[in-house]
Amino acid sequence: MPLYYQARDAEFIDYKPWLICEKANFFVRGPKLQPADLNQGNYFSVLGAAETVGVLVQTPYGAVLADRIKIPCLNLGKGGGGALFFIRPVMQEVIDYIDKGKFLILTLMSARQTSNSLFKSKDGTSQCIYNDVEMLADRAWELIIEAHWHDKSFLKNFVLEVRETYVNEYLQLLKTVKVPVILFYFSQRKPKYTPGWKKKQARSIWAKFPHLVDQQTIKKILAQAHVTYAKCVSRRGIPYTLKDKTGQEKPLWEPTQKKFQKFHSYYPSPEMHEDAAKVLLPICRKILQW
Repeated sequence: MPLYYQARDAEFIDYKPWLICEKANFFVRGPKLQPADLNQGNYFSVLGAAETVGVLVQTPYGAVLADRIKIPCLNLGKGGGGALFFIRPVMQEVIDYIDKGKFLILTLMSARQTSNSLFKSKDGTSQCIYNDVEMLADRAWELIIEAHWHDKSFLKNFVLEVRETYVNEYLQLLKTVKVPVILFYFSQRKPKYTPGWKKKQARSIWAKFPHLVDQQTIKKILAQAHVTYAKCVSRRGIPYTLKDKTGQEKPLWEPTQKKFQKFHSYYPSPEMHEDAAKVLLPICRKILQW
């Protein structure tokens, strides 16, 4: 996963990607843990999407926590990923790593790529199959909204279907994990929101990351899972600019949009990662019985 970001962001950040699961060809953000720490379970794991990877951030919240509790962090973030990506049999080696560690911080990821009656996610990634054509889930949503905009009842039920599947996938993932879990909501918005049905746009319906995940969705997961819940809602440092290795502000070329971006507001800012670590720190210490 960090390989794409490594190629795109090389002027700004070295993600130090390393291959943790050869069977799944799954690369994660470094630095690579020492063999002794991996063998002895002297680490904790963080799992999520781009917000967990720490895209465009030198020190993501997992690394901040590792520095403060003096235990290495195994960053298992997968950009554009969902729970389905991690519950595939080919990822059992990754689950084993999680279970060998001290605890897991599991971020609530986007629901936009969740499989449903209209399209099927490719292994829990942002790619999907819609009408027998492979495309980004974002594009599939655009086409679905365009085709069914006249029938708001259909679209509202479609959203409910996606959320229900999302809940089931998270519960399935949580059942595979044996160590203590912190279920973490990390966003620029509060969990409680109402989809916008006035604009014919997917993002109006999704709201900000984690897309489509609302308070009711979280409650359904918490009602059936034995986890500790943590929440960080912050916009501190948004929007932000990037500086290259010389310290000069520089725009980032975004290949999917085919344009340079000077200001960034999609990924969490460095300040937001600090806020996330502040929320998580006392919970981590309690798990470790500090």
